Amino acid sequence: MFMDEESQETHEFSGLFTDRALLKAQFSREGTGVWGAEVTERPFIAYIEGIRVEPEYRGQGVGRWALERLLEVKDPYFGTVDFIFAWPTPHPKDAPKRDDPNREQIWDTQTARAVKTFQCAGYRRVGTTAFFCLARDPNHPSRRIALEQDAQYSKNVTMNQDQLVKMLALGQLPW
Repeated sequence: MFMDEESQETHEFSGLFTDRALLKAQFSREGTGVWGAEVTERPFIAYIEGIRVEPEYRGQGVGRWALERLLEVKDPYFGTVDFIFAWPTPHPKDAPKRDDPNREQIWDTQTARAVKTFQCAGYRRVGTTAFFCLARDPNHPSRRIALEQDAQYSKNVTMNQDQLVKMLALGQLPW
């Protein structure tokens, strides 16, 4: 997928990178601290925009199986990808309706299920963000993080001093 369509998801994803398309250094310190400069050393990364398993096949490992097989895809571009990113959330077909009084609870339950599916397939959280990544290299440090030891999500993603100064100068404070 080429990320040429603007959306909230792509906007959030772009926040993982510097203006030079390098993974921000903070992710080598936050969370499990396993994501560093190696993520953007090669020219391509992949991003999973969505995956959906039909309800009658859920809970049988189909999603995990499909996510694990992505590394086996034979494609001139995808074959050069060392890192696959994703933001596990409910598929639009399964998302709760806007007027559902239990919308937030349903969303959280479905998101937790999606996150666990990605984690079971070897994806690990990038810092403490909502994004996950799978490294092709079986010796990458992320591959040694047990599912239970993966970082937890935090809405309070840290900024370094340079980022804060830049945001102050542009009048773009996040609060």
